Amino acid sequence: MNVGIDKEDYVKSLLISNKTVGQDPRKDYRGWLRSTLFDLLERSSKGDKEAEMFIKTSINSLILWCDIEDIKINFDPWIWPYVDLLEKQKSNQNIDCAPCSVED
Repeated sequence: MNVGIDKEDYVKSLLISNKTVGQDPRKDYRGWLRSTLFDLLERSSKGDKEAEMFIKTSINSLILWCDIEDIKINFDPWIWPYVDLLEKQKSNQNIDCAPCSVED
């Protein structure tokens, strides 16, 4: 007998893996989320588009609910090198590289 799986059950199945089996998120939300996202990341790196969309949605949710100060503190090593590069790019755009007109 060929038993089909509906889309809702398939999406739910993305959240169960050998990394999360037996973990009760009610006891350790962070541990369960970490294991789930790592598993989804691994699956997406192997081409699973549903897992990739789950990760993107999860990242968006986490960013929206994260306190700005927490982002500043935790991602400071990424923020300031990026800001430095951004400032360099802005200063390079201020240099007029347009060709001179014949009238100059």
